[in-house]
Amino acid sequence: MSALSTDDIVEITQVVHLYGHILDGRLWDRLPDVFTDDGVFDMSLEKGTSMGGRRFNGIAELRAMFDVVDHALAHHVSNVYVYELGGHARALCKFFMPDTKGRLHTGEYADRLVRTERGWRIKHRMIKERRYFDDDYRPWTLLEADW
Repeated sequence: MSALSTDDIVEITQVVHLYGHILDGRLWDRLPDVFTDDGVFDMSLEKGTSMGGRRFNGIAELRAMFDVVDHALAHHVSNVYVYELGGHARALCKFFMPDTKGRLHTGEYADRLVRTERGWRIKHRMIKERRYFDDDYRPWTLLEADW
């Protein structure tokens, strides 16, 4: 893979931000604007949620999962960092999502992206929530992870 250009970084950042708008609007038909057809939403590091410990593969599985999951009131991302690691385009960002119980869920999304005919898309999204309200909370980052 050649070095990421400024245009690549902007396009990737736009994809990362579009994700929250699609989820908040329940615009499942627009999931292909963010994920590749075989994209993965990886919750294998998660615990304590109904979907924790699972991986969802492909648009159909993503759509089915997003259609039934108990969504936060809003999906926000910040601190988007786009970089190259191991020959792959990556994006790392923080997320924060208020829930209906007044808690703020925070964590990280770590994305592996590919350039498709439709533009940059997420091929694999790893999620790791920082559950500050759990007894075993400890800070960490996916930044150095080569998964």
